[in-house]
Amino acid sequence: MILAASIKPEDAASNLAAWAHWMGIHNVPEWMSSPSIDHLSVGTDHSYCEVTKWTVVAGTKVYKSKLHNLDRSKTVSNCKVQITSIGPRCEYRGPSLLEDGILLPGGDHIFLPLARYNELRNPEQYSGGDNAFTICAKTEAQPLLGIESKHVLTIRATAPDRPYCEMRCKLWVDKAGRFQIERA
Repeated sequence: MILAASIKPEDAASNLAAWAHWMGIHNVPEWMSSPSIDHLSVGTDHSYCEVTKWTVVAGTKVYKSKLHNLDRSKTVSNCKVQITSIGPRCEYRGPSLLEDGILLPGGDHIFLPLARYNELRNPEQYSGGDNAFTICAKTEAQPLLGIESKHVLTIRATAPDRPYCEMRCKLWVDKAGRFQIERA
């Protein structure tokens, strides 16, 4: 018999281990009972976006990714988040570090700068917006990605004592001149 249930993601790993034990399966592998760093996400609402500079014509916005430790009881230490690939192919050669040495208590989250774009306040009224956005890497050369195409980034979070977590997200500037980001 197969049972299905709607549960919170943070409970899924411990429930798998409990169900396996209930069915008589012992010595459950670590990956079934211990979630990974677990969750990376992106968005464009106010929690994921910070305006760092406004002028009469434009605003510089930093869009962020969110790293969430879904394990409610274990702290993630020495976590590293990096971009492992960018498509379509460009002159970028990764990986590119976003953050290193992260300490993330159980159930907590952190927002990490991902991309910066100078967005016109009113594209219909003003011209001359940026033709590229910048990836906020902690490297000497921050990748510049042109606004003429959609770009897919692969972001990976790793920690010494946890399985890695990976996410692909799509970044682009729409026809109205607004930066867009979503999970791919």
